Amino acid sequence: YTITVTGTITGQVRSDPDALIGYDPPLRTYFLQAFPHEETDEPALWLGTHGRAFETLEDLHHAATALGYDFMPLPYGLATKLVEDKPLLSIARARLRLLEAPESRLEECSRRRREFPSPSLFCASWRSRPPVKS
Repeated sequence: YTITVTGTITGQVRSDPDALIGYDPPLRTYFLQAFPHEETDEPALWLGTHGRAFETLEDLHHAATALGYDFMPLPYGLATKLVEDKPLLSIARARLRLLEAPESRLEECSRRRREFPSPSLFCASWRSRPPVKS
């Protein structure tokens, strides 16, 4: 996704309206790239280059501000998309649906079986839970 990042570079306040932010599923981290170098095209700011570096947007924002950059506030729609891009949150949403509709727990487990690292453990743990009462 394209956002605007601001920062102080070589003593000057600059902004990059073509900065990139996203979630990298193989690395399981949020990333931020901004201010491409004039000669190499490598970004001067490149966060999220190794596994699980930034597991939340807050972690990414904290790292950027520690280096003198900022990208907040993100538009609500973009922030929502970024959060939805993180696979673990879709697992949490599936678990919430299981709590909301206890009669369909086993069906949900069957449909979602491939999404979880250990599907049999996930399904077994949810089969044994009592329904949540509001």
